[in-house]
Amino acid sequence: MLRKNMEWIGDSLHIGGVSVNKLKEKYNTPLYIYDQKLFENTAKVFMDKFKSDKFETEIVYASKAFSNLYVLGLVRCLGLDLDVVSGGELYLALKAGINPQKIHFHGNNKLEEELIMAIENDIGLIIIDNMAEFHLLSELLGKYKKKMRVLLRINPDIVTDTHKFIQTSNADSKFGLNIRDEKLTSYIQEIIGDPYVDLEGFHAHIGSQVTKGEFFIEESNFLLNFTKKMSDDLGYEFTNINFGGGFGVSQKEKDPSLDLEEFLPEFIKYIEEKIGELDLPIKRVGIEPGRSLINQAGSTLYTVASVK
Repeated sequence: MLRKNMEWIGDSLHIGGVSVNKLKEKYNTPLYIYDQKLFENTAKVFMDKFKSDKFETEIVYASKAFSNLYVLGLVRCLGLDLDVVSGGELYLALKAGINPQKIHFHGNNKLEEELIMAIENDIGLIIIDNMAEFHLLSELLGKYKKKMRVLLRINPDIVTDTHKFIQTSNADSKFGLNIRDEKLTSYIQEIIGDPYVDLEGFHAHIGSQVTKGEFFIEESNFLLNFTKKMSDDLGYEFTNINFGGGFGVSQKEKDPSLDLEEFLPEFIKYIEEKIGELDLPIKRVGIEPGRSLINQAGSTLYTVASVK
């Protein structure tokens, strides 16, 4: 289990080997502190444990968890992919030197100017959230005479046991196309037929702070079965699947968390076996850790001014 790199040396707490007293003297308080070594170690766990010899795996850092030029520079150096959900995040990613082909553009309300920015900078992947977005993207790509790789976000209607405000795949969720939509197959067929949109596969995300691995297994089972059905019904090969993020981490000492070092190998094994069972030509499988990658590396330093 990954642990925060904190220790008491004398009467001073040290984070990542640095005394918080010295940090206070240099930067004053309140102060946000991020342990670079723990961030790198956690990224390494994701990269080493979510790996397969049957398909390529992508670890995509969800930049909404925390991003600035330095952190995105670490993402670049570690070789992670990056997901963004706005023009501002895309701008920051490009300014940090992230390879545009490693950028995934999410969001359920992408603006025209944001899509234009993505197209002009040749980003690697757009996750289409709804049909209005697809039609806008198709129109813009036609004007630019460019082809774009995309995934289609599907809402699998899986209810996790987390707070309702961070459940993102319930039947009434604003994200993705609902599995219960009777027009879903015809929507996918329309996207497949577009000359400028290269539909590689599907994306789903079941929510945040999910601490039970069974929910991710349920999601992967659903999404791979769905991919098989769409492939058979439409006579089309899907090669890319992304299961999103939401791996739960403790915020307080007694909070539950998902043991990444234990769960990720189990998760990849299940995915491999399911893909083999369904005989799917999957070439790439992705996940999108955000909070679970950086949460434990962050601390805030305060000075107690008075006690009541």
